[in-house]
Amino acid sequence: MQRIKRRLWVTVGLAILLVFIILLPLFAVAAILTDESDNQNGSLSDMESGQIRLEYVSGKMKISQNSIRLDVFDQEGKRLYRFYGTLSGEDVTIYSAEENAKIQGTYKAGKFELYGTIGEDENETEFYMKGPRSSASGYMGIGAIAIGMTEASGKLVFPVANYFYCMTSDYTVRKHPIYGYIHQHAGVDLACAEGADIVAAASGIVTYAGWNGGYGNMVEITHPQGMKTRYGHNSALRVSKGMRVKAGDIIAAAGSTGNSTGPHCHFEVIIKGKLTDPKKYITIPK
Repeated sequence: MQRIKRRLWVTVGLAILLVFIILLPLFAVAAILTDESDNQNGSLSDMESGQIRLEYVSGKMKISQNSIRLDVFDQEGKRLYRFYGTLSGEDVTIYSAEENAKIQGTYKAGKFELYGTIGEDENETEFYMKGPRSSASGYMGIGAIAIGMTEASGKLVFPVANYFYCMTSDYTVRKHPIYGYIHQHAGVDLACAEGADIVAAASGIVTYAGWNGGYGNMVEITHPQGMKTRYGHNSALRVSKGMRVKAGDIIAAAGSTGNSTGPHCHFEVIIKGKLTDPKKYITIPK
């Protein structure tokens, strides 16, 4: 009888241990998703909108000297992707010719954070992942997220949220207002008050935020399906590289930095690497 009881307790103990092992990764994911450090970039669950759906995944990253291997799994533990990459200082670059992955990020103090895209054209999905070190072997912790994207067709959000005056320069061949040469204007100039709120035209990831020559203080956002938007001449920036934004989020304050003759937002739309007329995607208020 005692032997039977011992076997029963051993069986119960093993069952409890198995449940713990299964649930531990889920708790790790939840911990990362609710990490207060996400507050700067916005809660990842808050990214859900009419334009974006979230697909939760997990991942393991192994670092060996300056080489990286990243495995990404779905919620059932099935491996979706295997990527390779390099580590240079704190900068991480992930690549995969087969999956057409364009992923970058940072590795600091035993934690990594990655962002970028997987696939191309209509199959392109935005990707985001973060996690801590999980063991001394160099594998990085699970608790990562991939974000599946569905880009809403039609109009983008108008980038000047308030104090807009008028469009002062179209997407056309023109004489440069400062230097006088003839050139193709890369976007549209939207005159507004100094300090007016500049907002993201669509949801995506900030891939540039800083000084950029003639653009002055510029923000670039990468969106799904090969679209990028740029916002130039800002007086102040409200976002930084790597941040995730939703359509309508404030990203900057309008100004006249760089090659500019007055406060305005220089707004560009790039589709698959080619400039296009922003008026195809926004409605200019009258």
